[in-house]
Order: sequence, then structure tokens, then C-alpha cells
Amino acid sequence: MMSIRPLLGILAIMATTVSCLELSNFRVVAKFPHDTKSFTEGFAVDSDGLFYEGTGIWGKSGLRRYDKNSHNFAKYDMPPTVFGEGVCILGDKVYQLTYQDRQIYVYDKKTLAYESTIKYPDHSFVQGWGVATNGKHLYVSDGSCKIYMLDPTKNFEYVHHFNAHLPADRKQHINSLNELEFVGNELWAIYYGSDCILRLDPENGALIGVVTGPPLFTSPHPSVDVMNGIAWDTSDPTAPKLFITGKNWPAIFHVDVVPTQTVGAINLEQLCPRRAMDDAAQKYWTQLQAEGAAAAISQSSPSSGSYINLAESHTNGAVNTEKLAHSVGQKIDDFLLRRNKQKKL
Repeated sequence: MMSIRPLLGILAIMATTVSCLELSNFRVVAKFPHDTKSFTEGFAVDSDGLFYEGTGIWGKSGLRRYDKNSHNFAKYDMPPTVFGEGVCILGDKVYQLTYQDRQIYVYDKKTLAYESTIKYPDHSFVQGWGVATNGKHLYVSDGSCKIYMLDPTKNFEYVHHFNAHLPADRKQHINSLNELEFVGNELWAIYYGSDCILRLDPENGALIGVVTGPPLFTSPHPSVDVMNGIAWDTSDPTAPKLFITGKNWPAIFHVDVVPTQTVGAINLEQLCPRRAMDDAAQKYWTQLQAEGAAAAISQSSPSSGSYINLAESHTNGAVNTEKLAHSVGQKIDDFLLRRNKQKKL
């Protein structure tokens, strides 16, 4: 059983001294299959124990639902020009963020049918990353230190936001917050690009704990195939379970979180190093973008055959990565410009 105990202390970053911070590790209980082509951007589980997964990449984004053995599969494919992000379940609805489209997709939980899109509230976040709910509000991350609260009963009206920070100093912000999940009364956030989960106070953003690994999966492209899914399963309230997965991972891990030590001083960057892209990872990421952009353009512009051929040849290792990266970026920019012009007409 996972331990979620009241914490007595706080964490310091960059060697600020604190007391009574509890660090924890993962302990794998079981593994379940996960689609290695699923670029996980959001992860949740409902009261029946079914997983809901939001996937990203242009041309490949959508919402998926399945059980722990990948049976009873259902999905919704988002428009090819949309990059899907985090998901959460509230009542009979599933909500999914978008990366740069400033829209929340709303689905019927029972049928997975698309219902509507709702614009992000004004004067709030521009990019959508992670989303979670406490049963009343949505909590949204945008890759920075900020967590935004929205009210779904008032057309997702902006309520307020707070910054993830050190309790001893609110000015010491913690950036790179990605996937979010409520675990008990805590808000958990994946520290983007690392194998760490940050435990936050949902009232004010204060850091109250860190789960540090060890790594659950070692990928050939670890800077891209990062941990990016947390699902807290309370379908059996007497035995809640924690599930973790990541982008293109082959498995979903049922884990316990085991306290390891209480510390008084720590450096977050040393404890949770984030991976920089090497040449191989950059090529792999470019390939993912190329495949997604080709899919997006091919579904929206029949005249893009030459670009599709370029993307396909790259996947066979026949195209220079830098040339393709430039081509991908230019094609996406041109396509989005055309799309935005059409929207204004």
C-alpha cells in the first residue's frame, strides 16, 4: 500500500537548509501493456478502473480509453492540426487540453463522444500541459511554475493561479511542471524531463515532497520518451493504486511509493536531473515531428505528396536531420498560417 503521510517539513532547492523532508522511491508491483506508439501527454483512471490517455503529436493526437490489459479499447482522433495534451475526468465528462490551440476538448465519459471545445480563459495560460481535478476545479500547468485554477461550472472561468515554490521562500519558484494528478489531498506534478514527481500543496503550491525513482523505464531516447503519466486509481477505496507511464513506453507500471529518508538540505537539479537532447534524440524527435506533420498535412492538403515522401524517406534514414527539421518547421508554419487565415474569413 502506498504511503501518503502528513509531512512535517519542506524542501529546499539549491542547498537551502530545511528539516524533515521525506524522499521516496518507486517500487514496482505489476506491469501492464502500453502502446509504444502512444506519445502520452495525459493519464487518468475512472471509478471503474478504466484508463483514459491523452496523446500528442500533430496528426496523431487523441483520447484513448482501455482497461489494464488494453482490452475494451475506444478512441477519439483529434483534428490533425491539433496537438493533444493532459486529460482529467470530472463527473460524466472527460476534459483534454491542447498544446497551442488554446482550447479544452470536452467528451462524454460513457461514450467517448466529442461534445465541444471551450476556449482557454483570457488572461491565463497560453499553452496547455497537464490538468487534474480535485472534484470541483481544474488545475492546469503550462510548463512553467504556474498552476491555474478553472471553474468548469462557469464555462471554465479563471479562478486564480499560484506558483510552485519553496515554502520557506515563495520567490524560489519551481519551473517545468508537466503532467498533474491529485493523489489523496496532494497535487502531484511530473518534473519535466526527469524521473521525479513533485508533491505540492494544492492550496498554495508549496513543495512538500519528492518521489525520485529509480527510473521505471530506460529508453533509447530518454530525453524524448519521458515519464508523462500519473493515474491515481480509487475504484477500490480500500486499496487505492498508483499507475505510471510515459511517452512511447512499453508498459504501465503499478507502483508503491516507499519513503527512503528524511533530509535537511537538498539540490533539486542534482536530485532530479533533466535530460538534454543528444544528436540521436534530436533526430528521433525530428522524425516524430515529421511523421506527425506529414499526417496532418496529408489529411488537410492533398497537394503535400512531396513532403510526405520526404518524411517517409527520413524514417528510413535517407534524409539529413537538419534539412528535414527545417522542412518540418517551415511546412508546419505555412500550414498553420493558412489555417488561421481561413478561420478569419
